[in-house]
Amino acid sequence: MKRRHARLSGFTLFEAIVTSVIMAVAVGTLVTLAQAGRISWEIGDEAAEVEHNLQQATTWMSRELVASATAQVAIDPAQNRLTFAVPVDESVVGTDDLQIVWGAEGNPGWRIEYLLGGAPGTPQLLRQLRDNLGAPQGTPTVLANYVRSFVITGEPDIVQPVTVRLELTVARGAMQREGRTYVRLRN
Repeated sequence: MKRRHARLSGFTLFEAIVTSVIMAVAVGTLVTLAQAGRISWEIGDEAAEVEHNLQQATTWMSRELVASATAQVAIDPAQNRLTFAVPVDESVVGTDDLQIVWGAEGNPGWRIEYLLGGAPGTPQLLRQLRDNLGAPQGTPTVLANYVRSFVITGEPDIVQPVTVRLELTVARGAMQREGRTYVRLRN
């Protein structure tokens, strides 16, 4: 007489353990890759923001400063401040003389000032308008966030600069970018 053995279907304990280990390794790998991707995204986002801040600030300053004249620019290296005026009106006096009225935002006698400011821990490059008496007017415009340094220099050995060099360092997290712009002034 032949004996029949019942075939049991299912997994053995060993097969279940091997499958669990393989799944744990696969899930661990996926989690590690996801974290690396998130970190890479954050670093790229920081780099883009820092680059944008740097580009925005140097472009804005260059556009305004190039309209100014040597006699209208005052550099305070001790406080890293740059103060200047731009033409707000031009009129012809006599036959060939052009008289330029200097100021800011359409106001004769006013000045534009670039300086470091902002709340503690969040340094910003600011643009402030000042009236004829030097009093601040309106709310300062934020040109860049995360500004680590702002250096302004004119050509050496010249009381009134002909070329202004603007150096700006913007940093956020591990990202740091430096920008240098040279602006040649009018007469």
